[in-house]
Amino acid sequence: MGNIVKINNLNMSYGKTAALKNINLELPDDNFIGLLGPNGSGKTTLLKILAGLITYYTGEVHIDGQPVSTYTKSIVSYLPSSPYVNPRLTLEQLINTYASFFPNFSREKANYFFDYLHLAKNTMFSHLSKGLQEQVALSLALSKNSKLYLLDEPFGGIDVSTRDKINDMIVTNYPNNSTFLIVTHEIHDMESLLNYVVFIKNGEILLAKSSDSIRSGNAQSIEGFYKEAFK
Repeated sequence: MGNIVKINNLNMSYGKTAALKNINLELPDDNFIGLLGPNGSGKTTLLKILAGLITYYTGEVHIDGQPVSTYTKSIVSYLPSSPYVNPRLTLEQLINTYASFFPNFSREKANYFFDYLHLAKNTMFSHLSKGLQEQVALSLALSKNSKLYLLDEPFGGIDVSTRDKINDMIVTNYPNNSTFLIVTHEIHDMESLLNYVVFIKNGEILLAKSSDSIRSGNAQSIEGFYKEAFK
């Protein structure tokens, strides 16, 4: 097992406000990793840097052994917290659009996910509820055959029962040796999925370790340990 992400001395600021401070981090491949921290701690900024959307930083960021580049963008699938999907397209048209734009997009996976979630492909995106729109955006992101999936609050508008269904869907269908880096405040609902966690606060990494080592070393759940760390 290697490290899909290696970050050395990463610093990034918005004007005079430091967003990330001296980040040194390695993320193991073939893992479900929770990036956990309070609002404003730098989680979304870190995801955007890994996705290649923010380039004005200092330090080194490598994905799959390469600096952030056209290559790394081809092996990363990024789902922002507020994804933009053309509201005037049907789900079938969205599949066609993504397939024409992303070489690593799988029509077969997209059709499977939409069927699994009972999303009719002749439905226009704008006619769906917010929760169903979130499911569509997540399904499209998961339909790329990627080495690194960056998911920013993927379950924000999705009900608890559907979260369980999507968790099962992800575990059953994710590619071998792929890593999921997931920003979430729904730690209780996600805990069974996460086998590695990173805690971040005020732009600084507090810890990065396996879920099992936290549970065994502290005799409590990830959610309980998180509450203690950030109380």
